[in-house]
Amino acid sequence: MIRLISRVDTRNDFHIKTINCEGVQPIRSIKESITLFSSGDYEFDEIILIDSVASLYKRANWLLRESFPHIYCPLPLAIGGGISSAQAASLTLQKGADKVVVNSSALLNSHILTDISKICGSQAVVLQIDTRYIHNDYYCFYNGGRELSTIKLSEWLNLAPQLGVGEVHLTCIDTEGTNNPFPFPLVELAVNSTHLPIILSGGFRDVNHIEAIYSRFNITAFSLSSMPNILQVPTILLRQQLLDLGLPVRIPLNQ
Repeated sequence: MIRLISRVDTRNDFHIKTINCEGVQPIRSIKESITLFSSGDYEFDEIILIDSVASLYKRANWLLRESFPHIYCPLPLAIGGGISSAQAASLTLQKGADKVVVNSSALLNSHILTDISKICGSQAVVLQIDTRYIHNDYYCFYNGGRELSTIKLSEWLNLAPQLGVGEVHLTCIDTEGTNNPFPFPLVELAVNSTHLPIILSGGFRDVNHIEAIYSRFNITAFSLSSMPNILQVPTILLRQQLLDLGLPVRIPLNQ
């Protein structure tokens, strides 16, 4: 079954659209996006919400900064940004997230992933990887895709299961928010480097590209931003197009 995931990048309490993981173009409030993508024609299967500057500014993620005690989302909700300890991860789950998404702090101290997994369970740990092709290889970036690490993608993916990671959200910085498709060589490198479930993000603008990657690499999870927010493709239409191509998708009860 293919999982269609809404990617919501945030900054200053707004859902923003980025290009190559940079930018501050506001789309709507975060709460409006959560509501929009949780039901109706734009209902996804899951939502991944990432505060793109929380780690850079060394602050808590959006959910922890909000004054309300708990958020309800009818879909599985993953929250990322500024999660630098097991305590921050646990508090994020207590406030309504189903999973936590970790990138920058893990690249700087991989044991954070192990600590979070021990307390929250590996099923709640999503490793965010922002990568781009540089120096003839794919390397990992942190602080919202701004800072280059010394860690190669293949090395990080190979290590991830040992650290307690449950799944990987892999973003191609080179194609994110652009008209360029997610590169096949990057998919091949990823699937050959880990047995963990992989969510692909960055460069998906039509169903044919999704179908090609699913058929060739058996990738079953896609994190989408441009299609619903820029191209304004309703998820109900996307599901039907995938069904027409013979791909298995979830049909919400109200559709």
